Amino acid sequence: IHDANIDFIHEPFFRQLLINSCLQSTKDLLQRTRIQIPSNEGRNMLGIVDEYNVLKSDQVFIQYTISDRNRNNNNNNNNNKNKTRILDQRKVVITKNPCHHPGDIRTFTAINHSKLKHLKDVVVFSQQGDRPAPHDISGSDLDGDEYLVFWHEDLVPTKTKNAPPYDYDSQIPADKFDGPVT
Repeated sequence: IHDANIDFIHEPFFRQLLINSCLQSTKDLLQRTRIQIPSNEGRNMLGIVDEYNVLKSDQVFIQYTISDRNRNNNNNNNNNKNKTRILDQRKVVITKNPCHHPGDIRTFTAINHSKLKHLKDVVVFSQQGDRPAPHDISGSDLDGDEYLVFWHEDLVPTKTKNAPPYDYDSQIPADKFDGPVT
């Protein structure tokens, strides 16, 4: 093949073989890096603000409904139907998509507070601090953003501090427009 002067990159058949090989390798890599987190050790949750102002800037409140995937849907046993668990003094990792910067992955301490016990299956962020905690996570806000929250002990860093958050604010102020907007 070398003596035939075949250009593997530009020859259509071999080029397609290379492309397909790369695509398959990428799919395999994505499948292997997909981490299954048990539903009682991580969730997708909507974020809300602590309206009572009881959380410190590095704290969150998380109360989640216990998932029983083994429960038979046909039985009428309601004992576990609305059981919840509150994370207390537990390190949690919170991020959201897209996650482009190391500072978009934040570690918080989940605490229990009596004023927040009515909130379930959401992550409650503090309103204290120099800037809102959700803004540190991919420039997020609390207008319906969904966060990946996990507390699986093998996945939560214990000694690593949060990387500095990226500044997602626009550096150039918008031009003012004095005319009518139609």
